[in-house]
Amino acid sequence: VVVPASMSRKVAEMAVTMEEKEDFLMEKIRTDASIVGVYPPDEKIIEEYEEWKIKKTNRELVK
Repeated sequence: VVVPASMSRKVAEMAVTMEEKEDFLMEKIRTDASIVGVYPPDEKIIEEYEEWKIKKTNRELVK
């Protein structure tokens, strides 16, 4: 894959966001009995992800 230098920052940011979301979804799948609604994420799971992301950011700011 070749990414033009002018787009590299945006692509990297998108990759980090996607990886973070995938980590959240995998954790949900590991802890819940069903993947229904988790993958692909439904509206409820997307809301949980947004809340999780805020809490994670706040924890990182405290460090």
